[in-house]
Amino acid sequence: TERNERFDFGYFKTALPGTSTQNMVGALEEPIAVYLFFPSTSAVTEELKSYFAVLDELGGDQFVVEYVDHALEPDLAKELRIRSNGTIALVRGEGEEQQVDRIKVGEDLDAARRKLKRLDEDFNKALLKMARDKRVVYFTAGHGELNWDADNDVLHKTSNLRKLLRALNYSVKELSLADGLGSEIPEDASAVV
Repeated sequence: TERNERFDFGYFKTALPGTSTQNMVGALEEPIAVYLFFPSTSAVTEELKSYFAVLDELGGDQFVVEYVDHALEPDLAKELRIRSNGTIALVRGEGEEQQVDRIKVGEDLDAARRKLKRLDEDFNKALLKMARDKRVVYFTAGHGELNWDADNDVLHKTSNLRKLLRALNYSVKELSLADGLGSEIPEDASAVV
């Protein structure tokens, strides 16, 4: 404590920001605020500091990290719908345009270990939702195309592709003749498959 250094020789290790997460933070076009609702005395707070220090340095003015205690900031907690400490909130925009995504970690280190090991994966997904607007991908349907509802026919199922697209912040919809496929492509379509 005299030198303000910490050594942990245990097997447990908090994830570090991956290349993908670092690149996203470095390329942010709109500001994103990250509120870490953890008490300053929590061991989880110490684990999170090593992760977010890297990102805070990369993000500059576009990526702001703040440590807050739920009990000391009740108005902010209410606005972001945070019920207790142990939650990370990502915020983009203000007012009615405000987007909020939450990651529940927990404030007890023993309970939070599993979440801390996959922190980069969870944070990357949440950041991806914040960093870019949701896009729509349409899959044509009605003429025997591959789809995610194929009855037990593994070769004709696209459910894993749909999961991947959703993880990349795409909205996935079907498009058939009944939906207007014969006359035009929907205006909100980023792609038609």
